[in-house]
Amino acid sequence: MEIQEKKENLALGILGAVIGGLIGGASIVLFSQLGMISALSGVILAFCTMKGYELLGGKLDKKAIAVCVIIMLVVPYFADRVGWAIAYCQAFEENGLTLPFGDAFGYIYDLLEMDELTGEYIKNLLFVYGFAALGAFTIVKQPGKKKTEE
Repeated sequence: MEIQEKKENLALGILGAVIGGLIGGASIVLFSQLGMISALSGVILAFCTMKGYELLGGKLDKKAIAVCVIIMLVVPYFADRVGWAIAYCQAFEENGLTLPFGDAFGYIYDLLEMDELTGEYIKNLLFVYGFAALGAFTIVKQPGKKKTEE
């Protein structure tokens, strides 16, 4: 029985990483709606992004890790922003007002500045990035590389 490395498919790997990143981003939004900044959301983001690449792309090499890192830099920014926009929409609704999600998302920095929450926003975002980096590091540094049998 001969053990061979899987061949890499960059386009499918990127697709898998994006899908995984969206799953990870959803976990960030979910935890934010529960009022938490969770290390678990960063680990979920890292795991899903890298596993998505590996499942569809074939293998997790240096190029794959670079693609995953780019996705893991973009996703938390938007996921955290979505979480804050949802929170603002809910706060407006509780006060009998309507704030469309698109407006909240587009004017998030103005809303944060108005409420003097810019520092809290940045702190939350840095925590999410830190947790994603921690999750990615633990996944990349796992002992022993897997090879598939064909």
